[in-house]
Amino acid sequence: CKASGMAKIRHDHVKETLGNVMRQAGMNVKFEPSNLIDNNGRLKPADVSVSGLSSSGIFTSIDVTVACPTCPAHLIAGQTKGLVAQTASNKKVTKYMAHNHRVKGAAMEVYGTMCRTFKWICKRIVSNYTSVHPDIDRFSEKVQTTYVLQVLSVALQNGNAQQILACADPFLERRLLDSVDVYAPPVLIHETLRIEHD
Repeated sequence: CKASGMAKIRHDHVKETLGNVMRQAGMNVKFEPSNLIDNNGRLKPADVSVSGLSSSGIFTSIDVTVACPTCPAHLIAGQTKGLVAQTASNKKVTKYMAHNHRVKGAAMEVYGTMCRTFKWICKRIVSNYTSVHPDIDRFSEKVQTTYVLQVLSVALQNGNAQQILACADPFLERRLLDSVDVYAPPVLIHETLRIEHD
């Protein structure tokens, strides 16, 4: 995975889409803010820093990772659903704690399974959105949660598809790696998910 530039593109699909969803929910989002880590640049900043996840209102750093349960290094853990994602999330937390920086690890498996922390983040996004729009009822809130999960899943699978296509066409891989555009659709939660029902 570390040797593949296409894996980075897939990671960026998920990261950018997560940031877009958070912004649409009224959260203040910063991508890779270097000022949150004071270690002379030896540790890469977390992918996304956002206010609104915690009740205190302080910024929470999130590091996104995508793990493959069929990778040789994960064959044993990959037999248990979600274990590879949860292990990857725990490793992210441990890595940053060693540098006295608290980070939430948001891990997904390439087939779509999320770790517990990533699911919690998605619920907090919707909770923040409904606090900004108090007219939204509980039914619509459930639909919004599903929609957020679906948008992130589409971003992941888009990255998977690009990796597969790049295997068959090395020139496509080069073009994709040279491109600055990342698939991250704008998410219009409020307009798209307002459902009228009896």
